[in-house]
Amino acid sequence: MADSKLALVMRPARITDMATWDILLRLSLALIIGSVIGIERALGDKPAGLRTNILICLGACVFTMASQALEGTLVDKTRIAAQIVTGVGFLGAGAIIRDAKGIVGLTTAATIWAVAALGLAAGLGQFTLAIAGAVGVLLVLLGFPFVGTVIETRRDVDEYCLSTAKSAEQVDRVENLFAQAGLRIVLSDYFEKSDKIMFNIKALGPRSAHRDLRRRLLLMDDVRLCETR
Repeated sequence: MADSKLALVMRPARITDMATWDILLRLSLALIIGSVIGIERALGDKPAGLRTNILICLGACVFTMASQALEGTLVDKTRIAAQIVTGVGFLGAGAIIRDAKGIVGLTTAATIWAVAALGLAAGLGQFTLAIAGAVGVLLVLLGFPFVGTVIETRRDVDEYCLSTAKSAEQVDRVENLFAQAGLRIVLSDYFEKSDKIMFNIKALGPRSAHRDLRRRLLLMDDVRLCETR
């Protein structure tokens, strides 16, 4: 008796409740979106390439359609969709790696998250939202690397090892050299070595400013560039 009541509370919908052509349309859209974004990622030689993005988009679409097909008074159709967000978050976290240069893989993780969202939209039948979202993701992936490169060239961090004669004026002079070049010192350390002052400096600024400052330092007699360790 209890089993029969549970069956009335939660039972899968009949296949006729969702037209076959509608199922195929949603899956096809998820397949196309995953393929287009996956091709862009594969051409950029990224860890999450063609098949990965297709599977993420299709999987999110299937999960969403399956949750929408459930019926019953105790069924919350949003729970599976909510778990997609959490599950894909763990998947994206695996693409984030920290190496000597810093943290890499953040864009790949964000792309995985966005592709899952597009698959969820396709599974809900929100075709306009899914297509518009895919166009937005592609614009970011294709167009913004150039913008990012421009920004990065304005915020280059470089290290300098300098040696000067031992005098109080040289400390101020070295700092003024960076200021005049348009560079901001983010880390500065100096110490005495023999009859000289050694500077270890990290400076932030445009790439061209770093290049001009190094050229200027090479031509100076009282401030020497030394090898960084």
